[in-house]
Amino acid sequence: MEAESGRVYATCMRPVEAVRAPARLHLRTGFLTAHPAEIRTLRTKLLPALRAAEHRYDVPLVFPVP
Repeated sequence: MEAESGRVYATCMRPVEAVRAPARLHLRTGFLTAHPAEIRTLRTKLLPALRAAEHRYDVPLVFPVP
């Protein structure tokens, strides 16, 4: 039943994703261009803090590839 529901969902969402994916890419590009300082701060401070928490709490972090 779950496999069938998944197929139906994927079929219904295909047109939505066809519109959403390019829009998301366009918005991402604009955001990165508009906020370079904030992104640089996040990259230099947030990731080390997350890695420290990963070791402290023994919880592996996995990041998806965009």
